[in-house]
Amino acid sequence: MKLFLTSCIILLLASPIIGQNNIGVELGLTFANLTGDSLPDDREAITAITPGIFYEYEFTEKLSLKTIVSYETRGYDYDLVFVADPNDPDFNSVTNIEFRGRYITLTPLVRYKTGLSPNLFINAGPYLGLLVEDSAPVEKSVDVGATIGAGIHVNTPVVDISAEVRGSFGLTNTFDSALPVEENIKTIAYGLVVGVSKSL
Repeated sequence: MKLFLTSCIILLLASPIIGQNNIGVELGLTFANLTGDSLPDDREAITAITPGIFYEYEFTEKLSLKTIVSYETRGYDYDLVFVADPNDPDFNSVTNIEFRGRYITLTPLVRYKTGLSPNLFINAGPYLGLLVEDSAPVEKSVDVGATIGAGIHVNTPVVDISAEVRGSFGLTNTFDSALPVEENIKTIAYGLVVGVSKSL
């Protein structure tokens, strides 16, 4: 969390140097999971709140660069069943395994406003996630991937409001290769993001 707050302060201080445009905050409801052949098929995606701060530089009326610093969670839930008696399920026990990795993520998105009503936009770009907390010491410290999204943008006299459906797809193996087994596990997440911004 300290790293996230530091990143937010740096982004705020750098804004006047980069240019005079929009700065804001966003909050997302994210459904995250991990992909990989060795993972249990009946694993469940986790739900997490994703806060972030962003700076948007507008090149033209339709084209802009939106840089986001966010605090994100990746992982999955899994019910591990211990079978004590195959003939009597009452003797079996279930243990819930929660696998969590929390990242400070930097995401520069190229945004294109279509000009179609009601202010539709699409955006895409890479992301770089730095692992800051891990529920099990098996994840690498860096996650690299791609993010795409689409949504609407509304201008008001006070602030600008946006709502977006966003997906992030890990492109690198996040599993620690130092372990004695070969794995290729990647992150994946979908979510609904609402943002509020103000012109500088």
